[in-house]
Amino acid sequence: MPGKINNFFTNIQKHNTSGYPGVSYDKTKEKYACYISNNSNQEHLGYFNDPLDAFMEYFKHKKLILEKYLEEYNFLHI
Repeated sequence: MPGKINNFFTNIQKHNTSGYPGVSYDKTKEKYACYISNNSNQEHLGYFNDPLDAFMEYFKHKKLILEKYLEEYNFLHI
């Protein structure tokens, strides 16, 4: 399996305190920051008042990346 797909599923932060992947609390802004990594590039997705809202934004982007990979490697065409 291509390395970037393996990284897609195993890129989990060990010191996550928000309880959600891709979400961390920014004390200076007093909001939850949302980030996503794609091929070693980290993209900031925004700030949110609620960690679940931040996670839903992360999840939306994660799904788009997965769909791109599935199409790229023809996993969607059986």
